[in-house]
Amino acid sequence: MVAVACVLATTACGSDEDTALAGTPARAVQELPLPAELQGVDSVGWISIYDPERAWNGYTLGFYRQRTPILFDMNGRIVHSWPEVDLRSRIRLLPDGSLLGISMGKAVVEYDWDGNLVWEYEIEGGFAHHDVVRLENGNTLFPALLKGKRSDHLFEVDRKGRRVWHWRAAEHLAEDFERSRADSVNFTHINSVRPLPENHWYDDGDERFRPGNVLISPRNLNAIYVLDRETGAPVWRFTGELDLQHEAVMKKKGTPGAGNIVVFNNGYRGTYKDRKTTMIEIDPSDLEIVWEYESETFYSPTSGIGQPLPNGNLLLTSSRGGRSFEITPAGEIVWEWAPPYKPTRPARYPYDYSPQLRALARGEEIRVEPPADYRFVDLDLYRFSRRSERRSLVVGGVQTKVLRDNNACRTLLLPGAATVDVSYGIDVARVAAAGGRDQSFRFGLRLVVADTGEEIQFMRREVGADDEKWPEVSFDLEPWEYRTVELCVQTEAVGSAVGQPTAELAFWVSPRISSRVVDAASGEEDLSLEGLTPEEAEVRRDHLKAMGYVN
Repeated sequence: MVAVACVLATTACGSDEDTALAGTPARAVQELPLPAELQGVDSVGWISIYDPERAWNGYTLGFYRQRTPILFDMNGRIVHSWPEVDLRSRIRLLPDGSLLGISMGKAVVEYDWDGNLVWEYEIEGGFAHHDVVRLENGNTLFPALLKGKRSDHLFEVDRKGRRVWHWRAAEHLAEDFERSRADSVNFTHINSVRPLPENHWYDDGDERFRPGNVLISPRNLNAIYVLDRETGAPVWRFTGELDLQHEAVMKKKGTPGAGNIVVFNNGYRGTYKDRKTTMIEIDPSDLEIVWEYESETFYSPTSGIGQPLPNGNLLLTSSRGGRSFEITPAGEIVWEWAPPYKPTRPARYPYDYSPQLRALARGEEIRVEPPADYRFVDLDLYRFSRRSERRSLVVGGVQTKVLRDNNACRTLLLPGAATVDVSYGIDVARVAAAGGRDQSFRFGLRLVVADTGEEIQFMRREVGADDEKWPEVSFDLEPWEYRTVELCVQTEAVGSAVGQPTAELAFWVSPRISSRVVDAASGEEDLSLEGLTPEEAEVRRDHLKAMGYVN
């Protein structure tokens, strides 16, 4: 193990995005102008590392600010966008230049290169989620959750909207449901589905790995399975060391490690312990992990994806971490994209993958060298609190999100040139109602350096009813950049006691750590309803509840 209702399309149906090989530059064509929201965007500045000789070069498909699908080259130049397309979560480019994805509503949809809707299939009584794949026969495969159900279904539909295959987790995986989290509203939460490619295991007689059998990743079961396409039964499973994993993919013939299965192992349960995500490669014949990548700066407790590239490299996306990066088998980073928003499942395509890409004038591949001391630290490694550890309440007539525990410590890996911003205070009306009009509270912020035990008390400030309300202060953390520290907020009542607990009278807004080295996003999961129509927002809200993202 190395640690390191259908609208019929007028175009032909494509297959999986990894089938084509890289080609040579072609003639230039007149491209559509970028939409207003993308004009002037410094997307080139989001590429922080690029080694043209060792990276697998092509175009990357992703989202701009989690809404607009874009294609960009290795240096971040946006070569095409779909501003009128309404997609979320997963998008795939097809070999005819069409875009396949999951809509903001309940449907699986396909748009052509110019953004025209050419096909859709709406789930009656449910919604598609997380993944969608165009099969070689032109059909479309995806997971869905039906209303009132607590486990996923898989559907394969043809171009006329007819269901040609329907698989139910409750029929085939029920014996494993006890392994799901006790609070799960969805026992399975399938986040990837892939037909097996041609592979040497099947060539050598192992029927479990027949091409076309389906590889799935039910996150909440902490397991990945191969399903027999004919019977629906699980014929292979792997559970070792998985922790709310994402994106199980079998490597294709002709690539390094062909036949092995790679999976993005999030490590969610290590959130405030080791905070470690790993990318693992499994030999499915003996369930052995034959390769593993980990780094102290790599952590995405939820979401994330890993795409095997034809040269043996891997394109990893630490969605909660705030970046996509390509690594060699030795774990060296040869390309890194860190936009100022959460990247969502980008995918790399060859330069000649579709006629439209072949017609583009390929831009020059320019090496990007980071500063000698540059390191990108994934955002969740220095996030003080998760959403579940904050609550929203009215303080002084204003809706405010505060920490649930106002005496809390967190172990963090600090980014380069970091600062911490904090805000704190009391609710004067609550204090008075509790009979403590003269009550004051002491707020403290303390840092302890893990390797030396050095302790720094940034502040100890007493706040009473007549003092400044909710001051915002900032402290420099640069002397401890790239080091593991414990950061603590402390709150105590001073003077006469009041009838209510301190936590109901004095509050902290969660400390926010930022870096001047990287203009990164917050990294929070995308639960926003901003920009959606009322109908889309209602559907989106239902989706989030059904998947367990919100209560």
